Amino acid sequence: MKKFLLKFLKSKKYLAIFLIFELLIIIALTYPYFLKKQAYSTELEDKLQTVVQAVVNIYGIVSHTIYQEVINQPEIINLFKQAYLADTAKQTEIRRELQTTLQSTYQNLRQKNLRQLHFHLPDGTSFLRMHKPQKFGDKLFDVRYSVKQVNLLKKPMQGFEEGRVYNGFRYVFPLFDGETHIGSVETSVSFEAIHEEIAKLYPLKYQLILKKEIVSHKVFSSEKSNYVPCPLSNDYMCENNQLRKMEDCHFCKTKMLEIDNKLRNRLNTQLAKNNSFVAQTKLKGIHYVLNFYPIKNLQTQTVAYVVGYTENNHFVELRHELYVKLFVFSLLNLTIFLFIVHIQHNQELIQQKNQSLVRLNQDKNEFLGIAAHDLKNPLSAIQGLAEEIENSYDELTKEEVIEFADLIHTSARRMFALITNLLEVSAIESGKFNFHFENVDLLPILQHIVQTYQTQAAAKQITIQFNFISQPYIAHADQNTAYQILDNLISNAVKYSPWQKTIYVNIQIEAEFIRCDIKDEGPGLSQPDQQKLFGKFTRLSSKPTNGEHSTGLGLFIVKKLVEAMHAKVWCESKLGQNTTFTVCFPQAR
Repeated sequence: MKKFLLKFLKSKKYLAIFLIFELLIIIALTYPYFLKKQAYSTELEDKLQTVVQAVVNIYGIVSHTIYQEVINQPEIINLFKQAYLADTAKQTEIRRELQTTLQSTYQNLRQKNLRQLHFHLPDGTSFLRMHKPQKFGDKLFDVRYSVKQVNLLKKPMQGFEEGRVYNGFRYVFPLFDGETHIGSVETSVSFEAIHEEIAKLYPLKYQLILKKEIVSHKVFSSEKSNYVPCPLSNDYMCENNQLRKMEDCHFCKTKMLEIDNKLRNRLNTQLAKNNSFVAQTKLKGIHYVLNFYPIKNLQTQTVAYVVGYTENNHFVELRHELYVKLFVFSLLNLTIFLFIVHIQHNQELIQQKNQSLVRLNQDKNEFLGIAAHDLKNPLSAIQGLAEEIENSYDELTKEEVIEFADLIHTSARRMFALITNLLEVSAIESGKFNFHFENVDLLPILQHIVQTYQTQAAAKQITIQFNFISQPYIAHADQNTAYQILDNLISNAVKYSPWQKTIYVNIQIEAEFIRCDIKDEGPGLSQPDQQKLFGKFTRLSSKPTNGEHSTGLGLFIVKKLVEAMHAKVWCESKLGQNTTFTVCFPQAR
């Protein structure tokens, strides 16, 4: 399985196709996810916007009713119309009387969460602040856009605006004595009041954050203690009384400030865009959503944000749903491509098996050809000699019968050697060749083999020179297999050496191996012969020099046996000079 996966990963074609499909899956699943996420964010933003605007408009209706039913009445108009042209003493008298007349009305307004009742002269001078009667006479045109526009255009106006003392949603109305413009009056609603009403319609926890530069520019220095830095951003401030009221709310006190501190200055980029947005965070394992609605002043400038806080897992659920889909479809994609690669892999294996079967068939045919050829001659010889003995037994001398028997024995031995080699090849290739590893001294093995081939070498006047130091040469090997390997190599040296030459057999200890070299003074091997030297059924250009028989399997068997024993074998040859076969057996530890 590991090799299969590695092959899959290394296959650039399949890997590229898999990655392309994976990319398509990611795109196909993440696009709807982002659409759902955006749709839900828009839903939250629209809901908060609708609720805030509805509450602001309701207070606008209430303010307009107060204006019509209370302020724009003869008693108030006749009193206030004298203020603009009166001297200071007279203005003080009018201010005191106006305050006394409207005191009960103002208290009722406070109960309805209307924070201010503020009269202005036509030139924008503050005449009476019911919430701060001691503060008057300041020019408002430079800091109160609503007051300036109402007195210049003589039309009512409503909207959010920061004042000298408080901020709020302001409702400013022009005042007339008949056709004569005598000034303006305003009521305003604090965010605290807006908060109470929107929380009834859309139950979140809210706070108002105002741009720091607006507060710094407009609020009286003596009133700036009404504001504190906003934990969410260094660029914004909050009303101090708003934070004090948060102490009455467990969620507000313990969670909102922690959330703000966690997100501190991380939302500045989004806040700077002056648009609605939704932010998410996780605190102590709980997921929260913050809904930001921008508040614009009468000049359509964003000067504040209403921020709604709530525990909300919907975005997390959407994300988890995406992850599950990605996992399932990616797993399906991987399964399909693994299946395809598996099929391709099997097809390649089948193709390899077919090629192997073709080679095996070729080997079988070659084997049958070799077996038929190599067995035919000795069988024919045996058959002929047996018939000669049978037909001429009475005429043959004892010496002739012995000679015929010897020839039959030689032919049978050739057949036995061929069959033995073929059986060994079959055992090796089928993995049924058994080894018994032990510590083996190779010196006596080599001495016995050299002694065995002395007679055969002498028949060709070949000298076998065995060079060694008298010491143990202990290898970790199978004794019978080591004998077979060395016997085969020395046998080949005798078989292929020309007459009257020398064969050199050397043994030595080299690093972690016992090294044996068998060198002849034969014709050597060409480069093509060296490349196919250890192949099966190999027929080389060199031939035995005394008509000896060769099956073409000896060196193939040697190579397989050497590899099975974790040994090494190789050949070095110079054409026309000599050939040296070297085999290295692992030294016993």
